[in-house]
Amino acid sequence: MTLSLLALRFAEDLGWGIAVPGEVHRDNDFPRRPFPADSLLAAWVRAPDAGQALLAVTPTSLGYVRLREALAQLRGILATNGWSRVGTGPTLRRGASGPQVQELRRLLAQRGDLDSAMVDGPLFDDALAAAVARFQARHGLPTDSAFGPRTRAAFNVPVQTRIQQVQLGMERARWLPIVTGDRYIAVNLADYRAFVIERGRPLFETRVVVGATNHKTPMFTDTLTHIVFNPAWNVPPSIAAREIEPKVRKDHAYLARNHMVRIGRDIQQLPGPWNALGQVAFMFPNRHNVYMHDTPAKELFASTDRAFSHGCIRLQRPHELAELLLAPEGWDRTRIDAVIATGERTVVWLKTRVPVRISYATAFASDDGALHVRPDIYGRDAMLQQVLDAEHRRAFPQTRGRP
Repeated sequence: MTLSLLALRFAEDLGWGIAVPGEVHRDNDFPRRPFPADSLLAAWVRAPDAGQALLAVTPTSLGYVRLREALAQLRGILATNGWSRVGTGPTLRRGASGPQVQELRRLLAQRGDLDSAMVDGPLFDDALAAAVARFQARHGLPTDSAFGPRTRAAFNVPVQTRIQQVQLGMERARWLPIVTGDRYIAVNLADYRAFVIERGRPLFETRVVVGATNHKTPMFTDTLTHIVFNPAWNVPPSIAAREIEPKVRKDHAYLARNHMVRIGRDIQQLPGPWNALGQVAFMFPNRHNVYMHDTPAKELFASTDRAFSHGCIRLQRPHELAELLLAPEGWDRTRIDAVIATGERTVVWLKTRVPVRISYATAFASDDGALHVRPDIYGRDAMLQQVLDAEHRRAFPQTRGRP
């Protein structure tokens, strides 16, 4: 009996996750998938190799597999004393030369961002600039190819920290509900990007703006049911009370000037280019009142860090996304533009609904296997790590820390 219980506990941790999402924080609104203990035990008894059958619960998603490969690489680097640190110094740019440039070449080659054949040379040339930009892109930094303070700081993050980020990413990947159908929308809040995934591969990508740190966008799954062109914005009561009503008390013309009207006790912003939702909104009704939409504040997409909204997800390319999602239903960009040009609110219900999965991954791997990391903008990595550490202490009371 004890061995069976241990095997079940291992299987649940490996395939379903060590932590229960909602117990880490209420913003982790992924439902816990049912754990089929009885059917797993029966399958292990029948299997010719019980060990292999036990490991069959390992997640097979592409994101999880890539993270597992990245974890193996990082552990190999740690076994050989990790990465070299870089000292303080002036910002290095194209045209610089000297021993610090030579050292930068060595460090970039060590991290896989510069071909080892280019490790020698004292000049900061175009090839080195491209390597610095690649490192910056992998770390969510502005890709200016300048080796300045923020890039130096990213260089000096220990490999143990990156291992922890990858392990947390793998834990969250175990939580993800299985998506049915060939196509779904995925949002990575920590990466400020949204994707349309078709048959396991990205078909579409766009930058997004997510909730500010005092309006964190939650993690959850839902289903896109309809698209609204020329949407009206029904101002949430909390925003109205905190932000709009104080302005109205000081300026009685505020509502009219911002194309807002009162509807009973509520405030609504009328459709138009001024509207906070822009010209297109993608609706997947949920208890968080979070959805995706266009925005008139296009300039925010040029920022590397894009946590500015009240919680909803603003899209840089909403028209292209609408065109892609509505194409199977006979729509094209000309028809979309014509509907928008009317200025009238128009609702298009999807015949084939599209799953939406909003997640938070500060570590992920690209198609070429390169590890990308992002800042923990919402502090969710730290919260999850605390829960995992507590679980480890409970399971192994005689040990301190993680192996």
